[in-house]
Amino acid sequence: TPTSCVTGVVTITVSPTTVTPTVLPVAADDRASTAVNTPVNIAVLPNDTLNGATTPNVVTSPANGTVMVNSDNTIEYRPHTGFTGTDTFVYEICNSAGCSSATVTVEVVNKIIPYSGMSVNGDGKNDHFYIGGIENYPNNVVRIYNRWGVKVFEVNGYDNVTRVFRGISDARATVEAADKLPQGTYYYVIEYYDQNNKKQSEVGWLYLKK
Repeated sequence: TPTSCVTGVVTITVSPTTVTPTVLPVAADDRASTAVNTPVNIAVLPNDTLNGATTPNVVTSPANGTVMVNSDNTIEYRPHTGFTGTDTFVYEICNSAGCSSATVTVEVVNKIIPYSGMSVNGDGKNDHFYIGGIENYPNNVVRIYNRWGVKVFEVNGYDNVTRVFRGISDARATVEAADKLPQGTYYYVIEYYDQNNKKQSEVGWLYLKK
């Protein structure tokens, strides 16, 4: 019995699809300070690389206080009554590719604590002269001198945010404005008024590294 067959041609078109991989977020460590028995809101996201992440989640609670994520994505740290010292907690940020965590260090002080080192290498860490607790004493003035006693920086209302020493002269004495100061040892004089409106002062040194 003869068999009849029919042949045909099927054309398949494959269209390329561009797939953009999701990059992990990168959380960066933070630090803050507050006075005894005083809560502080910490903005942890500005120095992070979010890559689509939006909200911090606390994964390790502090030993000497409590934390809460606020609606604006800052984190409120509230020290236990009477506690002074250093406390830490860990938060993470996540996107569809995964998570990244960072540690927040909080100094709970009843005075200011100037840090003795800073590095202005552009990595976003320790890039200014950090004075723990200075935010609690806004009536302050900070002066920086080089090793020859020349004043290279002065500001009222030092706040660890915008009014800070970043290793750049502000045109005091014989040093020109916007000069990037050389690596080396500098000396600070900090004057502030405490909660009882009593004038306090701190004198010491800091090392500027590049």
